[in-house]
Amino acid sequence: MVVAIVDPGVGSERAALAVRTGTGRVYVAPDNGLLTEVLAREGLTEARLIQNKDLFLPGEASSTFHGRDIFAPVAAHLAAGTSLDAVGPKAEKILRLPRNTATVMPNLAKGLVLFVDHYGNILTNIPGSELAKLKTGQLLNLTIKGKPVPVPFLRTYAEAPDDRPFALVNSDGEFEIAVAKGNAAKKLGIAPGDPVVLKF
Repeated sequence: MVVAIVDPGVGSERAALAVRTGTGRVYVAPDNGLLTEVLAREGLTEARLIQNKDLFLPGEASSTFHGRDIFAPVAAHLAAGTSLDAVGPKAEKILRLPRNTATVMPNLAKGLVLFVDHYGNILTNIPGSELAKLKTGQLLNLTIKGKPVPVPFLRTYAEAPDDRPFALVNSDGEFEIAVAKGNAAKKLGIAPGDPVVLKF
């Protein structure tokens, strides 16, 4: 069970959703595009509009705090065994935002930096599943934000030398650039949105 709330439209007519993905996970979230990436990765099995007020917090729902009054209580009911169809009718359409997908060819991948985590690791949108031919220890011809960054491809953080950038496929299956015991984003001057080109 995952409750996801980034909801600038709270109190508006935007719908509230409870969805089951292809992995069997259930997500409770506003219908504002927040689940776009989740649905792209996990697929959609079932989606319901949250409308059953018997599952809300007792009393009138606040117009500014649906996380407390609607989403959390509905998620608690679902976690306790309430069936997904009890939350409301089927959602016929879910808002999905445009996705920045990488372009992967036989010897070239073009993508961008999606996120820098709190360790300074650089997560890209290049799917690791497309990089099966890379070998551990192989030196990669990587360009980030137009600057060449030659890095070895490794399997684990433990294999990396201290204070030098390297690449790996992380636990989410994304191509990542990191620095062992360091901050790759600061070291390389990289931020989300920067272009990444990998030749192999």
